[in-house]
Amino acid sequence: MSVNSSTHPVSGVMPTRTVSIPFSVALVVALGAITATAHLGNNFTPYLIGGLIDLFGFSPLQMGVWSMVELLAYAATMLFIAPHVVRLSPRRLALAAGALIGAAQFSSSLLDSFIPLLVTRAACGLGFGLANTALNLTAARTDSPTRAISIGLAVQTIVYTLINLALPVVGTHHGTPGMFIMLAVLAVLFTIAGGSLLPDRPNAPAFQTPIQWNHLKNNGRIVLIAISLFSFGSLALWPFIERAAHEIGISAVIYGRYQSIATLACAVSNTVFGVLAPRIPRRWSLPVALLICGLSCAALTLVSNEAGFAIALIVFNVS
Repeated sequence: MSVNSSTHPVSGVMPTRTVSIPFSVALVVALGAITATAHLGNNFTPYLIGGLIDLFGFSPLQMGVWSMVELLAYAATMLFIAPHVVRLSPRRLALAAGALIGAAQFSSSLLDSFIPLLVTRAACGLGFGLANTALNLTAARTDSPTRAISIGLAVQTIVYTLINLALPVVGTHHGTPGMFIMLAVLAVLFTIAGGSLLPDRPNAPAFQTPIQWNHLKNNGRIVLIAISLFSFGSLALWPFIERAAHEIGISAVIYGRYQSIATLACAVSNTVFGVLAPRIPRRWSLPVALLICGLSCAALTLVSNEAGFAIALIVFNVS
C-alpha cells in the first residue's frame, strides 16, 4: 500500500493522505463485475438493434438515434458527476447503477413504440455512467489505475464471451423482450456481486482546489482529441455491426460465436497489457492501436464473406 503525500503542482496545496487499495481476488472480481455492468450497453446494443428492426420495423436512422441517446446520457452523467467524485461512494454508485439499468432494461421489454424506448435508453445510459464512475473511482484508489482497469476489462471480456453465446440464443427463442430481460438480470446480479466488494466510503478530497479543464496540457488535449475521434468512428459503426453481418448472410447466433472468439482474444490482449503497461511507451502504442482499430473498422464494412468478417472482428476487438 502506498501513501499519497506530494504537493499538488497547480494549487500548491498539500493533499490529504490517502491509502491505496491493495490488489486482491475480491478487488479483481469487483472490477470485473462493475466493468461488465458499465459496458453492457455498447457491447450488446447490436443484438437489440437488430431485434428491434426485425420486430417493429424501425429504420436505421431511428436506431442510430436510439443508440446515440444512450451514449449521450452515459457521457453527460460522467461529466456531471466528475466535479463531485470525491464525495461519492463507489459501492452506492454501483448499486444505484444496477437498479436503474435493471429497471430500464426490463421496462424496455414491455414497450413497442419508439419514444418510450428512447426514454428507457436514456435511463440505461445514466446507469452505465454511474457504473463506469464507480469503476474509475475504485481504480483510481489503487497503486496502478491502468493495471486495475485492464484487469477489470480482462475479467469482463471472459464474462462477455459467455453472454455473446447466450444472448442471441435467448433472442431466437424469446425474441427481443427476452434479450432485454436477460440484460436487466445480468446488470442487477453484476452490481450486487461486484458492488458489495467496492469501497463504501467516499475518497478523501485529495486537493482543496480541483484541477480545471484549462490546466490540461497540449499533449493531454491531443490525446483527448484522438480518443474522441476513435470513439466517434468506432461507436458510429458498432451498434450496426450485427446488421452488417446479417447483410452478408451471417445469422445472429453465428455472429455471437465469432464475437465470443473476438472477446476471448480481447481478454488475452488486456491481460498482456495489464502486465506490460508500465513498460510500454504510450507515445507509439496508442497511435498504432488506433490505426489498427481504424483499419479493421473499415474492413468490417467492406468485406463480403464470412471469413473476412470474422478476422476483421477479432482484430478490431484486440486493437
